[in-house]
Amino acid sequence: MHSIGLLTAAEASELFRKPVVDEAGNKIGAVEGFWLDASTLRVEYFAVKGGWPFGKTHVVPARTAFWSGDRVELPYTLDLVREAPSFSTSGELSGVEKEEINSYYRQSIPSERVTDLAEVRAEEARQQKELQADQTSQTDPSKH
Repeated sequence: MHSIGLLTAAEASELFRKPVVDEAGNKIGAVEGFWLDASTLRVEYFAVKGGWPFGKTHVVPARTAFWSGDRVELPYTLDLVREAPSFSTSGELSGVEKEEINSYYRQSIPSERVTDLAEVRAEEARQQKELQADQTSQTDPSKH
């Protein structure tokens, strides 16, 4: 089993339209979209489109969900997800909407923010550091 909260957008795209099941293994719906954390570029929330009337799309915190094989597993009941906040997948979630989602699922852990590029994209951070070192050596006369 793999946490959805650790996936990048490219990795998460493989889960699009995969079935989502509740804690008892009952089908809830299918993965309909994702919202990424801006600092980590990992999935922060994802949308579940249910088969219930009006086919609403409900949002679930990614850190609570896992995928195994060809399905996504949630630690929630079908009824809990069915009543969860519903937002369009066509836009970003606001801070207030994220708070509403976290409150609904009783997630008191704030979204983790990463301030060091090396923590998220080590290769890019290394290249940036090398570029800065090259620029410094070219402009600093004491380095010649």
